[in-house]
Amino acid sequence: MNSSVQTSVAPQETMSWVFGNPFLIMRFDGLAASTHNEQLAALIRDLEKQHAQVTQSNRGGWQSEKTLQTLDSETVRTLLARIHQALACMMRALDKTAAIDAGPADFEVVAWGNINRNADYNKLHFHVGGFWSGVYYASVPPGATGDQGAISFRNPTPAALLANVIRCPAALRKAFRHELTIQPEPGMLLLFPSWLEHAVAPHLTPSERISVGFDIVYRSWK
Repeated sequence: MNSSVQTSVAPQETMSWVFGNPFLIMRFDGLAASTHNEQLAALIRDLEKQHAQVTQSNRGGWQSEKTLQTLDSETVRTLLARIHQALACMMRALDKTAAIDAGPADFEVVAWGNINRNADYNKLHFHVGGFWSGVYYASVPPGATGDQGAISFRNPTPAALLANVIRCPAALRKAFRHELTIQPEPGMLLLFPSWLEHAVAPHLTPSERISVGFDIVYRSWK
């Protein structure tokens, strides 16, 4: 990895358990993060001009091929460094004795760019092929309220919830909620197991939401 990649940014880390699964939120802020976000958004806009969209979970909007990680770009290298930071943080939280510093030879990051505009959304889905999945937000429309443009994660045990939680104290309903909704922010990185179902609500604004989705695929692990 290029030694000039910005790795000195100290992110804010929030590690929690969501529906029994580890879930990490990292926030990169400050001038360096803002500059990187602008450069990343510009790179993804340029890719949109050059390539037709790929349709997977997206309904409307534009999504690139899953080759963003292969681009010879300092902006992409900085993004990959941040994804590696997030993975190391996740591994430390799960097992302090794990070989968290293993290099990229042990895993591969597969990444793609996304642009969602007015009324674009992503249907409920999960990712196949990776162990961890995530998203990094480069640009988010200002003033989003409620669920507009939010990403929501679905509890994988809805049958048990419907059967047992519908009639119970409010505190228990909150603790065993069926869905977690997060309003994106520029510089926010989410990391979660690939099998967690999630969807993205449409945002009703002409501004763009530009993000990078990614999967972490293990080649080998000892």
